[in-house]
Amino acid sequence: MAIPELDKVFLAKEGSTIQLPLSGNLVFNGTVLSSVQRYGKLSSVIIKSASLHNTLLSLSKRINDDNSITYVGRILNESYADGYELKKNIDGTYTFNKIKSEDLIQDY
Repeated sequence: MAIPELDKVFLAKEGSTIQLPLSGNLVFNGTVLSSVQRYGKLSSVIIKSASLHNTLLSLSKRINDDNSITYVGRILNESYADGYELKKNIDGTYTFNKIKSEDLIQDY
């Protein structure tokens, strides 16, 4: 996934619909539930996809002290044991890699 595609997410307003190409022909379609900017250096967006059984996509963009940008994100659904985490590749692009969400979420 190219950085310009990630940046578009942070321009979306709450309640709007968005399409984010993930890889190949796979597109995450959903409604922006939350779009928040904090401290001028951190932006976070949460998108819910009804077509994917209410799966949530959470993305954050952090501007570091050296003005470089770091993106982090996850795709999770409480009904499934695995999800996806955004990772930066050597070439500077980003991909979602499969993770076990049960390792991230603990029951109390």
